[in-house]
Amino acid sequence: MTLLLESTGALADTKKLVEVLDYFACDHLAACWNAHSTCLMQGETPEQTITNLGAYVRHVRITDGTALGGPELTGEGELPLQALMNALRSVNYDGFVSLVWDPSWVAGLDDAEMILTHFAVCMAGFQRQTRRKNLYFNAAGTGQYVWKKDVVIDCTFPQVLDRMVEEGGANLSGGEKKRVCLARALLRDTELLILDEPLANLDGETAERIEDLLLSIRDRTLLVVSHQFSAGKLPGFDQVVDMAAGG
Repeated sequence: MTLLLESTGALADTKKLVEVLDYFACDHLAACWNAHSTCLMQGETPEQTITNLGAYVRHVRITDGTALGGPELTGEGELPLQALMNALRSVNYDGFVSLVWDPSWVAGLDDAEMILTHFAVCMAGFQRQTRRKNLYFNAAGTGQYVWKKDVVIDCTFPQVLDRMVEEGGANLSGGEKKRVCLARALLRDTELLILDEPLANLDGETAERIEDLLLSIRDRTLLVVSHQFSAGKLPGFDQVVDMAAGG
């Protein structure tokens, strides 16, 4: 069983919400992202929200509309649906996205079948969007890859990356960009490694693997700035400094 705290009211400021979640640091406590409250009422961008909450998000509630006006049919208001979907993809979100609607909100829009059909059609447009095309199966048929082996077998690693990554990393999600940057940092021969929010935009499983990787580093000094590191793994550091209220 998991208890979800919804980003509404005072907690529409997701910096406050993540403070509560971090304080308890419990696997059975997570976030329900009320997109209407955070985007239209609080004024947060979806990218800001997902950066704050990350893998804490277990459910997303959608009500389109305007900050000053009433609700609208999904896709007809000011809710930045495309940016919201991109933010969810950046952390490989695979949870629920639900519509919140009261038939009494808009005169003449009280037909539940029509409202739900409109919502389903609107969201199906985002399901059809894919970030990668032309994936190739390996010989054993056990996985798919972004290039054919005989095309890049003689390429250097930088040349392979040039084939995979578009200019500015435009075809990478936020989480993928984070992992590429982290890999490049770890490959550098440096005595001091400073990582600022290395777990941001990562799903829970990936974040846990990154935590274990960082704690396994013994050949250099590691300084990690994070508000998402698992409390149970903090003893793995030689020293932990808790910055309360920014002080």
